[in-house]
Amino acid sequence: MRSGEERQTVTGIRKKGSGIRQWLLLDGKGETEVVEAGKHAIMRRTGLPARDLRILDPLLSYPSTLLGRERAIVINLEHIKAIITAQEVLLLNSRDPSVTPFVHELQARILRHHQASSSSSKNHDHHTNYEPDRDHDPDAIKILPFEFVALEACLESACSVLENEVRASIFSSFDFLPIISLCLHSKPFLCQLTGKDVGAGGSSGLGQAHIQDQYSQFGTSSSN
Repeated sequence: MRSGEERQTVTGIRKKGSGIRQWLLLDGKGETEVVEAGKHAIMRRTGLPARDLRILDPLLSYPSTLLGRERAIVINLEHIKAIITAQEVLLLNSRDPSVTPFVHELQARILRHHQASSSSSKNHDHHTNYEPDRDHDPDAIKILPFEFVALEACLESACSVLENEVRASIFSSFDFLPIISLCLHSKPFLCQLTGKDVGAGGSSGLGQAHIQDQYSQFGTSSSN
């Protein structure tokens, strides 16, 4: 009987912890902490509904998404799956090697933001009777809100990944250019592509010239 009670307890624990995931928490000072939290705990912490959290589920396939809610921003862009609030950033898959550089950059930006905010606050304390006109004073320091700093880091990192992928695809296409060049001078290839007999006469010259023109345009567009 006792073993049955223990089995029920273990089952209950497993059910309760089935939705728990590891999140990397970055606070407003740039300090990090790994927290384990379930879906409902994250919902209470961020004010997000369950449907918004599904976007970050690694088991589900969602397109790139950026959601702005009353208390949080949900980001699913390329390698970044994160929730940004006014005080902290919650990041999934932080152990992924492709995410590590982003974590370091985000942490550095948050730290600089904290230092700038602290410095501005101290200056304001020393001049309590003076409030600078930030709209007309070019020397006044304008500090973005914490969530904008974190959002900017996410967008720049995602754009950087896309740019690297485009460059890699362009450079990889260059490996096939010699093969394409050989095909352009291949009689069977021209016959199959143009649907004409490439022999003596003008059709072969016109067909090959047309294909080489397309080939040149492809090389020019790739180099740009």
